[in-house]
Amino acid sequence: MNIPRYWAKVQDHLMIDGQRTDHLSTFIGHSDRSEEEALQRARERVAAVQARIDNHATGHAAEYEVCIREEIVMELTKDAVITRNRYGAEVLNCARLIMIDVDKPPYQSLWAQLFKRDRRPAKERTLEHIRKIAGTMDQRTGFRIYETHSGFRVIITGIQMAPQERAVAKLFEALNSDPLYAMMCRRQDCYRARLTPKPHRIQQKPIRLVVPYDEQMRSTLGAWVQAYNERSRGFKVCRMVEVIGRDSVDDVIAYHDKRTLGDERSPLA
Repeated sequence: MNIPRYWAKVQDHLMIDGQRTDHLSTFIGHSDRSEEEALQRARERVAAVQARIDNHATGHAAEYEVCIREEIVMELTKDAVITRNRYGAEVLNCARLIMIDVDKPPYQSLWAQLFKRDRRPAKERTLEHIRKIAGTMDQRTGFRIYETHSGFRVIITGIQMAPQERAVAKLFEALNSDPLYAMMCRRQDCYRARLTPKPHRIQQKPIRLVVPYDEQMRSTLGAWVQAYNERSRGFKVCRMVEVIGRDSVDDVIAYHDKRTLGDERSPLA
């Protein structure tokens, strides 16, 4: 997983053709060891960009990485971390536990749309497709199927694989998962599942978080989180639908269920 623990921000004026720019440029550094190292890396980014300007370099840097730039709220295990995303919700990040959100049914050709006349709701068709894929999996695996606000979430038990593995790519495609989600899983080297409601679905005042937090954000975040948590109590993120295949629940899945399932009568958000 690519989730640094420490972040630091440096603002500086760059020099172009011997002239200092009027505006401040912002540079972000990160580290798993200390804030000091994160700050040093931010300063190194300033120097690296200035060097590229001085050398009239073009194109992209050789190194390319996508970090999850979010506050770490809790570490469940070395492979499972809770973060707070940009709009304030808590997210479970797992290195090898396969978690996939499926929010739409498989593509239907124009011919099928015109003549098969499948008028069932989209969720019903999506669930049927997930069940079909689950039936093709190895008998040692289990499909835990949850309903979400807009579709379904699948957690696969019995096997664990990194997002970059070819079998996982085929599974994403077979389930008709969002291609952007699949791409980000590969680049960030982890799977992600939201644990708490989207603020706008529970009429919570919106917030936009940018890590590292500035002093103003730090001073307001605590009160926002308290209000958000209170509003969240009347909602749930998932409803358990069924388990297909051989099921096994470890501590991470148990934590996921504790945080997302809530009261059966609560609305999905």
